[in-house]
Amino acid sequence: MENVINLVKAAKAHDIRLRQNYVRLGKRALIMVGRYAHARQMKRARKKIKKLKNYLGRVARDIERKTSGDAQKEGGD
Repeated sequence: MENVINLVKAAKAHDIRLRQNYVRLGKRALIMVGRYAHARQMKRARKKIKKLKNYLGRVARDIERKTSGDAQKEGGD
């Protein structure tokens, strides 16, 4: 979840408008992972972890799409 939040903050700092940022959904999924793991419901916890990874990939791909061809936003000189 931290990775998603960091990506969203970096995108905002560079004025990149995201389609969706998944901050609320990701936060909720992370809470549920902890609850499921504590209750020994590992299958459910794994499903939520997979969902978190999907959110991260979606945000990363969206940022990559928006920055391709723009050297300043890509981090280059």
